[in-house]
Amino acid sequence: MSKLSLVFAAAALAGALSAGCGRSEPTPAMPRVVPLEIEDSMTVVAPKVLERPLRDMHERMGDAGRNVVLETRVIDELLAELEKGTLGGDVLLMPRGPALAVATKALGLEREPEDKVAGMIAVVTTSKGSGIKVKALSDLAQPQIESIAVPDAAYDAAGRLFLDAVAATGLMEQIEDKLQTVPSPRAAMAAVTEGEAHAGVSYLPAVMFGKKSGSCSIGCFLPKDGPYAADVVGCPMPGGKEALAQAYLDALTSDEAQAVLACSGFQRGVPRDRGEAATHLLIPCGAGLQPAMDEVGRVYYERTGVRPDFSYAGSGMLLATLDFTHEGDLYMPGEAFWVVLAERRDLVADTRAVVYFTPVLCFPEGNPGGIESLADIAKPGVRVAIGDPQALAVGPVTQRILERAGIKDAVHDNVVMRGGCIPELANCIAMRGADACILWDAVAEQHADKMDWIELDPEVNEVAEVLLATLSCSSHPEEAAEFMDFVASDEAAAIFEQQGFRTEAPEGIRLAPREGPDV
Repeated sequence: MSKLSLVFAAAALAGALSAGCGRSEPTPAMPRVVPLEIEDSMTVVAPKVLERPLRDMHERMGDAGRNVVLETRVIDELLAELEKGTLGGDVLLMPRGPALAVATKALGLEREPEDKVAGMIAVVTTSKGSGIKVKALSDLAQPQIESIAVPDAAYDAAGRLFLDAVAATGLMEQIEDKLQTVPSPRAAMAAVTEGEAHAGVSYLPAVMFGKKSGSCSIGCFLPKDGPYAADVVGCPMPGGKEALAQAYLDALTSDEAQAVLACSGFQRGVPRDRGEAATHLLIPCGAGLQPAMDEVGRVYYERTGVRPDFSYAGSGMLLATLDFTHEGDLYMPGEAFWVVLAERRDLVADTRAVVYFTPVLCFPEGNPGGIESLADIAKPGVRVAIGDPQALAVGPVTQRILERAGIKDAVHDNVVMRGGCIPELANCIAMRGADACILWDAVAEQHADKMDWIELDPEVNEVAEVLLATLSCSSHPEEAAEFMDFVASDEAAAIFEQQGFRTEAPEGIRLAPREGPDV
């Protein structure tokens, strides 16, 4: 019996992470290995969705990896073989949920395995080019969506989570007749791409890297303690080589193995320590973008090990600081004209449109000021909060809206507070410090428990285009460009939409001019 030395080589892995996460060149790294001594070949049994990252890891195990036999099946076939006793091995990997319960019973285990290896992210997907957009579960009630392919909830965690989420949001009555049960997430994606369903439920890795990845788009994430649908757990299989299996499972929690999983669209089972990052990106960012950018940054760090560090404040304050210090890797203000001003100062290397803010008229919950239209905030005695035009993006937008409505001077007589950042304005309304304020739609949505709002007339309104810019002063220009690519990706767009941000400009409303005040 030959002795195998199972090794993850960090230097080789760096190239794989670069390719998997959009890097053009491998990241230099000091050679570092995580050895695992095993004495025999072994078999790993897993769902099809795990095949790509597991093969990537086995390729980086050197000679030992070629002796690891990988048996993957779509979830319904895998469970059927386990129940029949026709599929054996040393290690079983399975997502928590209905499938794990079936597998536990089929293998005669006393309890369900608990050792977490990775997190599965479940999504609703649509066909690219179909014109159908599903940015939230409620969008599934649209008349143009006539069928939804859902994996069998008796076996699949994504199917069970989808039905639970639909029931929790009160949508079941509206979409029940559209539901079409299919055997697996793979079958759901096939139904979408072949035109048999307008939407389907699957896992993020399959949408990003599966055989149908070029045909499907990420819609919305399914909720369960955030966007993560199920944990992948592992256990030694009865009758297998238990010591060898446990050693393999331990290896899957190494940083190198976790990085491969993260680059394949999974959540790391062992989160990175915030102090581990070798590269930090400094990103001055508009305060109104914080809920989405915090999540985008967290996912990116888990995925790549490059840590985005955001500095949140009013867009004008951020630009003034950036112009003075020339320190930063990317800049993301709340409106495009701040990027234009940065370009005039030779600070910008490249730009990408990411999201769009639409102004709405907000007032405290219960509307104590009796605000029914924009014209009402010009009435004597109404307390109005506005954004400082020289400090934050919503400020000059507000001025132009008031000017088009012909009420600018009258409203200025009612101003009781000028905010220097978006949270300051939102808190003023939430705490009833003013009767009304013009805020971004996404910010109003984030404070829906403390404020109400109405849409503005498209004739006077305008949409703020939010650009992400890489900076000419960046200390890490390649990493900054790669982070920009991720922020502009379908996956990041789904995160933005889940947080209430638009990633497409609404029709019928003018774009805000890119020229702004000199600050």
